[in-house]
Amino acid sequence: MKIDRIDHILKQFNKPAINLLGNQIKADVNCVLIVCAGFEDRAKEILNRIKPKDRMQVVVIDYLPIISENNPDYYYDKCVSNNWNIIKMTYDRRNPAGFGDILISKIGLDNKEIIIDISGMSRFLIVQLIVILYHAKRHFENIKMLYVEAFKYPPSKYEAEEAIIKKKENPDSAALLVSSGVLELCIVPELSSIAMHGQPIRLIAFPSFNTDQLDVLSAVVQPAKVTMINGIPPNKELVWRMEAIREINNLRLKADCDEIKTSTLDYRETIDSIMSIYQEYGDLEKIILSPTGSKMQAVACGISRAFLSDLQIVYPAPGQFASPNSYTSGVGSIWELNLTSFTELL
Repeated sequence: MKIDRIDHILKQFNKPAINLLGNQIKADVNCVLIVCAGFEDRAKEILNRIKPKDRMQVVVIDYLPIISENNPDYYYDKCVSNNWNIIKMTYDRRNPAGFGDILISKIGLDNKEIIIDISGMSRFLIVQLIVILYHAKRHFENIKMLYVEAFKYPPSKYEAEEAIIKKKENPDSAALLVSSGVLELCIVPELSSIAMHGQPIRLIAFPSFNTDQLDVLSAVVQPAKVTMINGIPPNKELVWRMEAIREINNLRLKADCDEIKTSTLDYRETIDSIMSIYQEYGDLEKIILSPTGSKMQAVACGISRAFLSDLQIVYPAPGQFASPNSYTSGVGSIWELNLTSFTELL
């Protein structure tokens, strides 16, 4: 009897599209909203727009090391004014292991609707939450992801061109465009996997303006091969960023590096690409996946890891961030992804 492999099934599966939301966001009475305190305008938007429910629980996650501009008190005060139950949690970016289990113990599962606002969330935390919720619930029923686009994304084209020139003159330089440096290479037991002795490693990563992330990944992981997934912005005015990211990371100079492209917004393209790589190389190579791309590409990494436990996740957490004035600003479109239909794969 033929047994279909989950990677083939997941690639062929009719994955749910992300839906554009209007001004008001509705939630079940007993829902749990998970939100991260952040200094970007978009980080507060879901909390401001969601229709108040007296019995709603709100998990407010603050970060260590502390970033004072995140102002978690704003989120606490908002919950108090709406009579929402607050669960305060702290996510240590230097020691993130087991955070998902702690979260589950605080919120419980039952049949609650769980809404995850990823707008101000670390990419590694996005993956952790998706994987722990999948395994704790044994499915994705009643789980929604909300994502708010920013209105303006740094750096400007001029700033990127200046950084590329600087990088060519001094390859060891690090331009602080959005973030730079690496605080910690996050490797946690719940997202790890075993490698056969002598098994070659293939790294799948997403290049960004923080070139230090790829440098640290290459130095520590020491992959035999690298597949870079370069993001295609949905806004045509930002497509120049693809070439700029390629140039600042010198992808063309890496002989052992393959490059593919997927949308930074439509997570389905990224899942399909990860599944294609897994199908071609997964039987012989250990595949390490690093969610250094967009937040929706991180969602794709989380879903992929939920179904494929031998994918190892590692993440070079940024060490330094640009000032809030140099980060994203304004609020763009709001998107919803309902993961419930993935339960059909069971």
